[in-house]
Amino acid sequence: MTSGIDSTGAAASGSHPLGTITRVPIRSVKPYGKNPRRIPDKAIEQVSKSIRDFGWQQPIVVDSDMVIIIGHTRWKAAQALAEQEIPVIVETRLTPDQVRALRIADNRTHDYTTWDLQLLLGELEGLDEAFGDVLDLADWQEIITGWEDSQEEALLDLDDDTAATVSDLYVLTV
Repeated sequence: MTSGIDSTGAAASGSHPLGTITRVPIRSVKPYGKNPRRIPDKAIEQVSKSIRDFGWQQPIVVDSDMVIIIGHTRWKAAQALAEQEIPVIVETRLTPDQVRALRIADNRTHDYTTWDLQLLLGELEGLDEAFGDVLDLADWQEIITGWEDSQEEALLDLDDDTAATVSDLYVLTV
């Protein structure tokens, strides 16, 4: 047992094992009608590019009625790509309340994360020609430029020595 997962796919901590990934016709999968998460066209576009360029790296999780628990954006992206079949895991072990909670928890976790822009810049470096479209680097450029501008504005309130020190420590180059 390396990485905390045993041969059945169960996590060493005793959590549920992963279900079996199967491919099903996309038309057999249904969105959850009360999904409170709004999915903008931009998200569908970017996930479509990711699936197109990298393939399916995460299946959609559905309940026994083939209603989506996790993966609404991937499902919509697959539709946009006119895919006929999609990978799914049919989750049958959770109670209806656990399924509802999982839908919310899965969509909520990104709200607690942020980007370390300096590390991000290092990771983006050199990817522009091959992956500029799928990473939407034009959008990142706007974010980074806005961050740099806000850093410059913040320096205006500092004395010269402190501003120089902060400027030397936190310079972003694109």
